[in-house]
Amino acid sequence: MFTHLAAAEEPEEAQKQIDRWNSVIDNIDTKGLLIHIQNTAATFAYDIKSNMVRVGISLYGLYPDLPPKYNYKPKLKQVMGLKGRITNIHEVKTGEGVSYAHTFIADKPTRVATIPIGYADGVARGLSNKIYGIINGKKIKQIGNITMDQMMFDLGNIEAQVGDVITLLEDVHLPLDNWAEILHTINYELTCRLKVRLPRVYVR
Repeated sequence: MFTHLAAAEEPEEAQKQIDRWNSVIDNIDTKGLLIHIQNTAATFAYDIKSNMVRVGISLYGLYPDLPPKYNYKPKLKQVMGLKGRITNIHEVKTGEGVSYAHTFIADKPTRVATIPIGYADGVARGLSNKIYGIINGKKIKQIGNITMDQMMFDLGNIEAQVGDVITLLEDVHLPLDNWAEILHTINYELTCRLKVRLPRVYVR
C-alpha cells in the first residue's frame, strides 16, 4: 500500500496528505502489507506510519528539496561523476573565437582542449562559459558554446596531451548542484539528462 507526497518540501501541504494517509492506515488491517509514502525529503523530514521508504535522489548522494528551516542534513556523497578524454589540443591566437557564435574570444594565445561530450549527452548548452573541469588536479574553465557532442577548455599552462582525462563532475569540487544553480533547475532533472550513449563505469 503506497502513495506519493505531492509537496514534501511544503510542511502544511505535506501534513494534510500525511494526516489523510494516517487516517486510512489506522482503519485497516496492515498485517503483512508493505506500507510506504516517504520519498527522500519525507524520509529526512517527517515521522509517518510506514514500514518502507522510497528514497530516490539520495541514492546518488544528492539532496532533495527540503522544508524551510529544516536543519538536519545527513552527510551524503555524490556518487556519480562525468569524465571525458581529450581528443584534440590546439592553440587559438589572440582575437580568435572558439566554437559556434564565438562567445569566447581569446585575449591572448590560448591552448584549447576538446572533449567529445555535449548537449546530446545531457550537458546543457546553457552551461557554456560557466563551468569548470579538472585535469591533473587543477581547475580549467570551459570556453565557447557547448556543441551537440563537443566542448572546449582553456588549458592555460597545464601540461596535457590527447587522451588525458578532464573531469566535469565529482563530489567535492565539481558538484552537480552547481550546474542546477546555473540553469535554475533541480538536480533531479540533470541526473536524468545524462544520456544512455555515455559509457557507464561502476566503481565499488
